[in-house]
Amino acid sequence: MAICIRENAVLLAMLYLTSRFAYKVMTSLAVAILLGVLFVYFERELLLEEPERVSTGTAESPRDARESSRRRSLLLFGHDRSGTTLLSKMFDSDSRVFGMYEPFWTTHYDMVRQTFDEKVRLARDVLTGFLSCNFSASENGVDFLRKFRFRLDEGRSESHALTSKHFCKGTDECMDLSLHPNYTDWVCRNRYKYSVVKIATPRIPDTRIAGILPRLFEENPHTDIKVVHIVRDPRGNVHSRIKIEWLRDHPDPRFENSVKQLCDEVTPNVQHLNSLLSKYGDRIMIIRYKEIADDPVGIAKRLYKFAGFEISDEVLDWVKRSTTPSKKTLEKEIGHPYSHVRNATGNAERWRKESPIERVRVIERVCEPLMRILGLEKMETQEIN
Repeated sequence: MAICIRENAVLLAMLYLTSRFAYKVMTSLAVAILLGVLFVYFERELLLEEPERVSTGTAESPRDARESSRRRSLLLFGHDRSGTTLLSKMFDSDSRVFGMYEPFWTTHYDMVRQTFDEKVRLARDVLTGFLSCNFSASENGVDFLRKFRFRLDEGRSESHALTSKHFCKGTDECMDLSLHPNYTDWVCRNRYKYSVVKIATPRIPDTRIAGILPRLFEENPHTDIKVVHIVRDPRGNVHSRIKIEWLRDHPDPRFENSVKQLCDEVTPNVQHLNSLLSKYGDRIMIIRYKEIADDPVGIAKRLYKFAGFEISDEVLDWVKRSTTPSKKTLEKEIGHPYSHVRNATGNAERWRKESPIERVRVIERVCEPLMRILGLEKMETQEIN
């Protein structure tokens, strides 16, 4: 009898412990399932949320609705010392813009080892990430987010958006966006109205925009991408490079080859964009540095209108401060060759007064094809000094 009682007691104890264990397991499982459901729900709410639709009181056709909901984005490109920095900084001053300055500095080390096809695929994927808010669509887009984080201290690629409060605590603690590409896409779409990216010709794969356009348009049918190519009179560009010691002046034996390389990189891009105008004329604009220097506020308004952006008073004030600075501000910035702050008046034609005729003639001879395409005339001898 005693043995039976003991056995029953042990059995009851085992059943009790088993039930307690099963309860804990089931509870943990239930909690895990609940958390999973909540995660999926909030992920859908946060990462797949569509922008709010504002009723205007009038019915839109399906096509009009699609057109108005397309993201509007702008790609700026041009050679160094051509005015690209001023324009990109202008857009970056706009809090509504998801901007990126020189993303191909971040991918530079990868492109060195890649074939041309791999380079242009990488370039288009990165641009799609910014312009269409779609980093998650490709391995290249996600990988860019990882590399950008670890190369922030190099200071060549810049993005106020990717280092904003949405992704960073302070200036040093930023999340690894490659682990959260969907969240990055969501912030881009829902916290920034427009996207703008600036790339420099030397960082474009093989310096040819043909590897990017028109494929970028075709691969992003739901994004209204506009492209602006900024060009500068090679005589002014070379003069600027000499002043900041990027080039050795004539008659250095390397001068002519350096000038030829510059013009050989610009010419085919102008030709290629001209060939696309018949089909994509409403999406491509070529702007000259002289236009920017002569009327910076007018160009700002023109660019915003072309891109389909709304320009704000804050942006216009920024342009005025940057191109008509006070004497004190100008004296402070003049020693910084890469500063966007300059007195724009007469800046585009300064080379005419400061360039020796021998240098000018070499540039005009070597860059004759580019000057012809841009409609530039040779300088008269009496204009010198």
